[in-house]
Amino acid sequence: MELHFCNEELNLIANLLMEHGDKSHAQDILLRKILSQDLVFDGEQLALLDEFLKGVQHNLRHSALRHGDAANDPDLTTTMATLEGALEKVEEACATA
Repeated sequence: MELHFCNEELNLIANLLMEHGDKSHAQDILLRKILSQDLVFDGEQLALLDEFLKGVQHNLRHSALRHGDAANDPDLTTTMATLEGALEKVEEACATA
């Protein structure tokens, strides 16, 4: 399944994989695909990307709630909006795969 991400989404996913990824072989493949903009993923890769992005989203929300700074941090707000957009695309692809 081929996904279409905007540049902001691609950059965010790549940064998240580099910063928060578990450095597994599977995530390394995802990172290389994102960096090379080879956005054709098989079902297993889609599921891994979906799981990873949902985990990051959960952690960011939890951190923002714990620190109470979500509404006052425009960078976090932008990151969360970009992440949600990317995650919606991945979820849609998972549903049709």
